[in-house]
Amino acid sequence: MDGYNDLGEPVNRFSQFGQNATTYMCTRTSDTGPEVKLMTFSDLSECFGNCVSVHIIDRSDKIQVVLDLGTFQIFEDQIKLETFYRYRNAYFCTSSPSSMPGATQEELITKDFFQWEQNQVEGTIRIDDTQYLNVDRVLDTILSNRTPGWQDQFMKMFILCTMVAHTRIEGFGGVGMLQYIGKTTPFNGLLFGVMEMGVEGLTTLTTRFRYMDHCDIACMVMNGQIINQTDLSGTGEMEGGLSFVIECLQNTWEGYVDYSNIIISETLPNEGNYVLTIGDSTWIMHHDYGNPGMFDLTDVLDPEPDNR
Repeated sequence: MDGYNDLGEPVNRFSQFGQNATTYMCTRTSDTGPEVKLMTFSDLSECFGNCVSVHIIDRSDKIQVVLDLGTFQIFEDQIKLETFYRYRNAYFCTSSPSSMPGATQEELITKDFFQWEQNQVEGTIRIDDTQYLNVDRVLDTILSNRTPGWQDQFMKMFILCTMVAHTRIEGFGGVGMLQYIGKTTPFNGLLFGVMEMGVEGLTTLTTRFRYMDHCDIACMVMNGQIINQTDLSGTGEMEGGLSFVIECLQNTWEGYVDYSNIIISETLPNEGNYVLTIGDSTWIMHHDYGNPGMFDLTDVLDPEPDNR
């Protein structure tokens, strides 16, 4: 399957990144709130390829997600990042779908050169003054060490994957979702796999998300179906869940996140809980992962490299 099937995005402009893609991550606290930045490259053994950057800012009233899709080119100690498409989405603390356009997409061309350094042994890259750590090492550290609060860290990383997918659904979270009524629309994963979204009804909306080997962030692959049933104010409930496989350098982790106990209010999870299963162990988790004011990942990356 070559190219994307997203609404408004030209097929064959970009191909899926493939199995050799790598995702890097950095976190920091800014004046506007905790930030997460992701950089995914199709294959850093090549000097030219596709890339996607994701920037998420968590504020008390909303989470802003910006995704840039483009290409990279490496010139020894410099890297050129070129952006062709930008996607934006926001999760508001209190919102009504009928009052928001939802996720948007725009075409733009930007070209920026940065100082560049890669350390394959440590699994890091440095772009100007910002150091990024390989996501598979981040996840492997969380799941292997299991320090206090590791379940919270993992759930936020898990929700991070769905945020990236939803940002590329034009109209997601707003009145723009009505354009999908009566149809099933496929969205290619950035790396590989497919997510299908379908909407049924009018005054009461049933939205189905079906993940089939879907991968937007390197090393985490999702399968399963989530169903949202809400009225036009965005109030309702969820059912279903997603299985995941995380393939790290040294370990492979498999599990499942059950959504069946989540209650939605004004488009966001407002009651109930997720059920996280990894291997033979199960944990009851909070309902508000990914909600404004709660999506803080700055504690995931240890600032001391020796302790990663």
